[in-house]
Amino acid sequence: MPVRTNRASKKSSLPSLPYKISIGYKDAKRAMFPLRMVLCVVAVAAYFWLETSVEALAQSADKHDVSAVGRPLELTQVDVFAKQNWTAKDISVLGFYLDMNKVDAVENAHKHGLLLDCVRRNCDVCEKQNGVLCHGITLHLGPDDRVEEIYISKPLDESSAKLRRASVTQQFKGQTYIFFHRYSTNQRLKLFGRESGHEGDNPAVRSTTYLYPGIGIKIYLSLSGNMLITENEADLEVSFVHPTKP
Repeated sequence: MPVRTNRASKKSSLPSLPYKISIGYKDAKRAMFPLRMVLCVVAVAAYFWLETSVEALAQSADKHDVSAVGRPLELTQVDVFAKQNWTAKDISVLGFYLDMNKVDAVENAHKHGLLLDCVRRNCDVCEKQNGVLCHGITLHLGPDDRVEEIYISKPLDESSAKLRRASVTQQFKGQTYIFFHRYSTNQRLKLFGRESGHEGDNPAVRSTTYLYPGIGIKIYLSLSGNMLITENEADLEVSFVHPTKP
């Protein structure tokens, strides 16, 4: 049988219902006030934590921990020489990098409107429309047709203005640009420290190659036999190789 309800008692209980609901709502508001305060404090703390974290990440990037970035640090976009904890394995120049195979290098050259002018295992990076206008980059390929050394040379002072403008070193930034165009021993020591050794010394033309095997760079400098030639006028070439323990 269905359960019968007492309508009289039901009606008598109705007037008290809004009052009870009102009391419950006020109590809930009182209970929520400290909760809102807690949530506000948490939100403010989270905001400052996030802001601090972003700033810390930016500072970390400025400290140049390249090992966390990986290749490539493009020399035409990044002031690599001003950074720390990098090696030749981390850099590229116009998209060319160590261990790149020849097929990819040719494809990369075409993508940049360039061509590889190769003689045996040495490939100069030149303009596609003007094969004699090169950019001062030479790729040396190993027996497996992979890039095992990248040479970058500053254009000679007696070079034509057109050739100097075409030089990839014109696209370098900051300390990297200064190193190539206004070289000095003090700057080399400041950026790279004391060399591990040197080779190819020739007093007649005041030339030598400074070795930094831990980074994977060699710095060739020739002041010529003319004693009036200063360091920042010297012939300069930097090559990037696989780093080894000094």
